[in-house]
Amino acid sequence: MPWVAPLNWAQQWNELQGLVAHYMSGASYATLGRAFYGVQNIPEPFPAARTTSPNPYNNPLPSIFGFIRELVEPLARDAGCLVAILEQAWKAEDVPPPPQALQGLPLCVRFGCDSLETLAWFRFGFRQRVSAHALAAAFPLSVDAVNDTQRANEVRVFRRHWLVGQIFPAVPHPILNHVATVLREAGD
Repeated sequence: MPWVAPLNWAQQWNELQGLVAHYMSGASYATLGRAFYGVQNIPEPFPAARTTSPNPYNNPLPSIFGFIRELVEPLARDAGCLVAILEQAWKAEDVPPPPQALQGLPLCVRFGCDSLETLAWFRFGFRQRVSAHALAAAFPLSVDAVNDTQRANEVRVFRRHWLVGQIFPAVPHPILNHVATVLREAGD
């Protein structure tokens, strides 16, 4: 079907790629909001209101949540379809399955993770995007963790030893104190 791309097509795709990259790198909602609306448009401190208002610059969070729900989540589904198509095509040609990083892409996009290691911390350590990035930096997994089961086991061991004070973060992050409190007190 003949189609002519609009003049700003490449620019809009690059802008979308930048926003999704921020999300997947563990950027805070404030950073996403500033990238979405432009730094100069958002007041300091970053507005925390979660209700919509006529002026989205005063309450940017609903738009950021909408961006994630309406653009990032469908991209994750599309990535899942791509992986499924590739798996079937490669299976028909007797080619090994796609690499784990490609297989993990749909979940990485959906949950805002930029690596299998961060995804492992999100899935098996603490289901919060920014915290998973901090945990992955603080407690890097070994190169021997080559599959999901091994990554899950390492995350659980690291988490258990960290929470009882047997190991300490390689890279300190202020959010880790809060994560530890939540994990310790979650059973109460």
